[in-house]
Amino acid sequence: MNETLLLESNGLIPRLVDAVNRSEIEQAIHRHFQTPDERREDDAWLASIYTEDFVLIVPSGTYTGHEGMREAVRNSAAIFERSHHLVGNHLIDLDGDRAEVRSKIIATHLQRADEPHNGYTGGADYTFAALRTPKGWRLTRAEYIGVWVRGNPPTLPSGEQ
Repeated sequence: MNETLLLESNGLIPRLVDAVNRSEIEQAIHRHFQTPDERREDDAWLASIYTEDFVLIVPSGTYTGHEGMREAVRNSAAIFERSHHLVGNHLIDLDGDRAEVRSKIIATHLQRADEPHNGYTGGADYTFAALRTPKGWRLTRAEYIGVWVRGNPPTLPSGEQ
Protein backbone atom coordinates (compact mmCIF):
# COMPACT_ATOMS: atom_id res chain seq x y z
CA MET A 1 0.00 0.00 0.00
CA ASN A 2 1.49 3.34 -0.96
CA GLU A 3 1.76 6.23 1.50
CA THR A 4 -0.89 8.43 -0.19
CA LEU A 5 -3.44 5.62 -0.16
CA LEU A 6 -2.68 4.93 3.50
CA LEU A 7 -3.15 8.62 4.41
CA GLU A 8 -6.43 8.82 2.52
CA SER A 9 -7.79 5.52 3.81
CA ASN A 10 -7.59 6.45 7.48
CA GLY A 11 -8.86 10.03 7.03
CA LEU A 12 -5.59 11.61 8.08
CA ILE A 13 -5.52 14.27 5.34
CA PRO A 14 -8.88 15.87 6.29
CA ARG A 15 -7.89 15.75 9.97
CA LEU A 16 -4.57 17.44 9.19
CA VAL A 17 -6.34 20.17 7.19
CA ASP A 18 -8.75 20.65 10.10
CA ALA A 19 -5.84 20.92 12.57
CA VAL A 20 -4.04 23.49 10.40
CA ASN A 21 -7.21 25.60 10.10
CA ARG A 22 -7.76 25.51 13.86
CA SER A 23 -4.14 26.41 14.54
CA GLU A 24 -4.26 29.41 12.19
CA ILE A 25 -7.47 30.65 13.82
CA GLU A 26 -5.94 30.28 17.29
CA GLN A 27 -2.87 32.22 16.18
CA ALA A 28 -5.06 35.07 14.94
CA ILE A 29 -6.82 35.17 18.32
CA HIS A 30 -3.53 35.17 20.23
CA ARG A 31 -2.26 38.00 18.01
CA HIS A 32 -5.51 39.89 18.65
CA PHE A 33 -4.57 40.07 22.34
CA GLN A 34 -0.95 40.91 21.55
CA THR A 35 -2.25 43.98 19.75
CA PRO A 36 -3.14 45.96 22.91
CA ASP A 37 -0.45 44.36 25.08
CA GLU A 38 2.30 45.38 22.67
CA ARG A 39 0.53 48.51 21.39
CA ARG A 40 0.69 47.14 17.84
CA GLU A 41 -1.17 49.21 15.29
CA ASP A 42 0.93 49.09 12.13
CA ASP A 43 -0.75 48.26 8.84
CA ALA A 44 1.01 44.94 8.22
CA TRP A 45 0.24 43.66 11.71
CA LEU A 46 -3.45 44.59 11.55
CA ALA A 47 -3.84 43.18 8.03
CA SER A 48 -2.35 39.87 9.20
CA ILE A 49 -5.11 39.47 11.81
CA TYR A 50 -8.25 41.36 10.78
CA THR A 51 -10.45 41.83 7.75
CA GLU A 52 -10.94 45.42 6.59
CA ASP A 53 -14.47 45.44 8.05
CA PHE A 54 -13.54 43.83 11.39
CA VAL A 55 -15.82 44.76 14.33
CA LEU A 56 -14.65 44.85 17.95
CA ILE A 57 -17.24 45.14 20.73
CA VAL A 58 -15.77 45.86 24.17
CA PRO A 59 -16.94 47.82 27.25
CA SER A 60 -15.35 51.02 25.94
CA GLY A 61 -17.35 50.87 22.70
CA THR A 62 -17.65 49.38 19.24
CA TYR A 63 -14.73 49.80 16.85
CA THR A 64 -14.77 49.03 13.13
CA GLY A 65 -11.98 48.19 10.72
CA HIS A 66 -8.24 48.64 11.07
CA GLU A 67 -8.64 52.27 12.04
CA GLY A 68 -11.09 51.19 14.73
CA MET A 69 -8.49 48.79 16.14
CA ARG A 70 -5.95 51.60 16.19
CA GLU A 71 -8.43 53.74 18.12
CA ALA A 72 -9.12 50.90 20.59
CA VAL A 73 -5.38 50.40 21.19
CA ARG A 74 -4.85 54.14 21.70
CA ASN A 75 -7.83 54.40 24.06
CA SER A 76 -6.49 51.52 26.14
CA ALA A 77 -2.98 53.01 26.17
CA ALA A 78 -4.40 56.34 27.38
CA ILE A 79 -5.84 54.58 30.44
CA PHE A 80 -3.37 51.77 31.11
CA GLU A 81 0.43 51.82 31.00
CA ARG A 82 0.45 48.03 30.77
CA SER A 83 -1.94 45.23 29.94
CA HIS A 84 -1.44 41.50 29.97
CA HIS A 85 -3.90 39.07 28.39
CA LEU A 86 -3.93 35.29 28.75
CA VAL A 87 -6.24 33.48 26.35
CA GLY A 88 -7.16 29.86 25.85
CA ASN A 89 -9.87 27.19 25.92
CA HIS A 90 -10.77 27.92 22.30
CA LEU A 91 -13.92 26.18 21.10
CA ILE A 92 -13.83 26.45 17.32
CA ASP A 93 -16.78 25.60 15.09
CA LEU A 94 -15.59 25.38 11.50
CA ASP A 95 -18.04 25.73 8.63
CA GLY A 96 -16.15 25.77 5.34
CA ASP A 97 -14.42 29.14 4.99
CA ARG A 98 -16.01 30.53 8.15
CA ALA A 99 -15.57 29.83 11.83
CA GLU A 100 -17.21 30.80 15.10
CA VAL A 101 -15.01 30.70 18.20
CA ARG A 102 -15.50 31.07 21.93
CA SER A 103 -12.39 31.74 24.01
CA LYS A 104 -11.72 32.52 27.66
CA ILE A 105 -9.39 35.28 28.82
CA ILE A 106 -7.89 36.67 31.96
CA ALA A 107 -6.66 40.23 31.54
CA THR A 108 -4.69 42.38 33.95
CA HIS A 109 -4.44 46.12 33.40
CA LEU A 110 -2.15 48.52 35.22
CA GLN A 111 -2.77 52.24 35.16
CA ARG A 112 0.76 52.68 36.46
CA ALA A 113 3.41 50.08 35.68
CA ASP A 114 5.25 50.97 38.90
CA GLU A 115 2.15 50.08 40.97
CA PRO A 116 1.41 46.43 40.07
CA HIS A 117 -0.49 45.95 43.35
CA ASN A 118 -3.15 48.33 42.01
CA GLY A 119 -3.94 46.17 39.01
CA TYR A 120 -7.39 45.70 37.60
CA THR A 121 -8.02 42.08 36.58
CA GLY A 122 -10.96 40.48 34.86
CA GLY A 123 -12.09 37.24 33.36
CA ALA A 124 -14.21 37.14 30.25
CA ASP A 125 -15.46 35.09 27.39
CA TYR A 126 -14.81 36.36 23.90
CA THR A 127 -16.74 35.33 20.84
CA PHE A 128 -14.97 35.59 17.50
CA ALA A 129 -15.97 35.16 13.89
CA ALA A 130 -13.25 34.30 11.39
CA LEU A 131 -13.04 34.05 7.62
CA ARG A 132 -10.58 32.13 5.47
CA THR A 133 -9.20 34.62 2.94
CA PRO A 134 -6.65 34.12 0.14
CA LYS A 135 -4.03 35.32 2.67
CA GLY A 136 -5.18 32.98 5.48
CA TRP A 137 -7.65 33.16 8.34
CA ARG A 138 -8.65 36.63 9.48
CA LEU A 139 -10.91 37.75 12.32
CA THR A 140 -14.10 39.52 11.24
CA ARG A 141 -15.59 40.12 14.69
CA ALA A 142 -14.65 39.98 18.37
CA GLU A 143 -17.03 40.56 21.26
CA TYR A 144 -16.20 40.79 24.97
CA ILE A 145 -18.57 39.13 27.45
CA GLY A 146 -17.50 40.02 30.98
CA VAL A 147 -17.65 37.38 33.70
CA TRP A 148 -15.78 38.81 36.71
CA VAL A 149 -13.51 41.66 37.79
CA ARG A 150 -11.23 42.27 40.73
CA GLY A 151 -9.23 45.28 41.79
CA ASN A 152 -9.38 49.00 41.28
CA PRO A 153 -11.35 50.10 38.23
CA PRO A 154 -9.53 52.63 36.08
CA THR A 155 -9.72 56.34 36.56
CA LEU A 156 -10.50 57.68 33.12
CA PRO A 157 -8.43 60.67 31.96
CA SER A 158 -11.45 62.95 31.52
CA GLY A 159 -13.00 61.96 34.85
CA GLU A 160 -15.64 59.80 33.10
CA GLN A 161 -16.81 56.54 34.67
